[in-house]
Amino acid sequence: TLLPHLMFLQRPFRWLQAITRFQATLSGGPNFAYDLCLRKIKPEQRAQLDLSSWEIAFNGAEPIYPKTLDQFAEYFAPCGFQREAFFPCYGLAEATLMVVGGPKGRLPPMTNLVKSALEENKVIITPECGPDTRTLVSAGQNMGKQNIRIVDPETGRRCHPNQIGEIWVSG
Repeated sequence: TLLPHLMFLQRPFRWLQAITRFQATLSGGPNFAYDLCLRKIKPEQRAQLDLSSWEIAFNGAEPIYPKTLDQFAEYFAPCGFQREAFFPCYGLAEATLMVVGGPKGRLPPMTNLVKSALEENKVIITPECGPDTRTLVSAGQNMGKQNIRIVDPETGRRCHPNQIGEIWVSG
């Protein structure tokens, strides 16, 4: 079942209504789609939804925000939505969409990073959440036989493990 993007943008309820009607097990979109549902779907509309069949709710194509995952899971829990259905992923058309992802039925892995270090293209993991932290959602691991590298775009050299760079994919 395909839903034209303009129909979704005009009325996000249509997406979740289609999942309910066809008992869809797999559906998803970019993070903003989940945010838009939170902003636009009223409690009386939510009462009409049954999202218990939804096994894989992929979320990709832009940064995935923990707040969105938390709020969506909480708001749509009364409809049978399971937080473990979230499937963070990253893809691009040149790779036939899926580049990285993870197993279904698990909570999305999240890591707290020191925000000031990120501004210097460094990764410092911290167990705490605070004003100088940013929580990132992992998009998963290599799903195929692709070559994935994190590269310094200035030099073209592979980054060190705790250094930020561009994602280069081939395969």
